[in-house]
Amino acid sequence: MEEGGALTFDGTYIYALQGDNTANFWRYDIASDIWTAMNQTGASVKAGAALIFNGTYIYALQGNSATARGFWRYQIASDTWTAMNQTPSNVNAGGALVYDGTYIYALRGSNQYDFWRYDIASDNWTALNQTPEGVNAGGALTYDGTYIYALAGDSPGKPGPVKRKFWRYDIANDTWISRADTL
Repeated sequence: MEEGGALTFDGTYIYALQGDNTANFWRYDIASDIWTAMNQTGASVKAGAALIFNGTYIYALQGNSATARGFWRYQIASDTWTAMNQTPSNVNAGGALVYDGTYIYALRGSNQYDFWRYDIASDNWTALNQTPEGVNAGGALTYDGTYIYALAGDSPGKPGPVKRKFWRYDIANDTWISRADTL
């Protein structure tokens, strides 16, 4: 596991991207403690790769570079990957995904402010209100049933104080507010 390693859970199995500039994708059986190699992703993944399960499919950000915009859907039953509409811009360190029950939301990472919503039904991306600061390695998202919460992450090896920014995104109003910084 290396940059771009990511996990998601479908209620039975844990699925993993290896990252490390590989296309390796695995399934972990919790009950039997066994890893199984599954079909590889459409291209290699690295920093900024992310996974999310929406109840039917697994969606994946490729991450990887200054130009990679790959976004894929994995069908569990057939062990197949499908290329979906690409992200609006490249995704790198700090890329993250979260699902709110209707849409998938994504951070671009790359020390950028971009925040997007993916409409599963129409296979389209929409740019939303930008994050308060750039998001980089360590950027993360979660959803509590009402709001999306985000960590800003930080630049690896960056001199000076560590970035501890934590925000809440109001889906209904497309607005960000700062919350208490992390410790």
